Amino acid sequence: MKYSDKNKPAVCMMTQSTCYQGTRKVTPKGILWHSTGANNPRLSRYVQPDDNAKDRAEMIKLIGKNSNGNDWNHEEVQAGLNCWIGKLADGTVSTLQTMPWDYRPWGCGSGSKGSSNDTHIQFEICEDGLTDKAYFDAAYKEACEITAYLCKFYGIDPNGTIKYNGVTVPTILCHADSHTLGLGSNHGDVLQFGFLDLFSVLIKQITLSINNTVIY
Repeated sequence: MKYSDKNKPAVCMMTQSTCYQGTRKVTPKGILWHSTGANNPRLSRYVQPDDNAKDRAEMIKLIGKNSNGNDWNHEEVQAGLNCWIGKLADGTVSTLQTMPWDYRPWGCGSGSKGSSNDTHIQFEICEDGLTDKAYFDAAYKEACEITAYLCKFYGIDPNGTIKYNGVTVPTILCHADSHTLGLGSNHGDVLQFGFLDLFSVLIKQITLSINNTVIY
């Protein structure tokens, strides 16, 4: 397994965001995947350190600088995730944690039966133009690795389900799944990124990673 207590994901807490400042703590019971639906695999498009962060220069060197100021670490962005997956400044595909794992994300919205925001840690995968298999494979592997880490950290069974507002919810799902269950807004991610037929394989790979077996 790539991540562990001795090798945690990089952290860039975005405490200026409306979500970080306005959310509440929850007990994580699963992990929900998103993908951005936009052609920009760079983490710097969405993730930037706080303006007055002590390690701002170090983090900008790691992530890259968003010169357009349209990242999500601003009060006007009414959304927030626990972490992001995409390319660092050097092109490496990695995970950046942007909120504590037990902070309720503002990720999937809500549906007729509630919201998976109440129960699932959530992350975004930065999409590209959907033509680069190498990036797809790297992002997919990274998503499996961070999911495995979180499952092990919280004792979540990747093959399991939970009950929420009378709905049986898989512990691992995506935004499109949450909508189908009545627990999220009408989005198609991560299916448009090519994960439509991969979730059964994904669960096996997450399980293998938890058991410290090479998954990819």
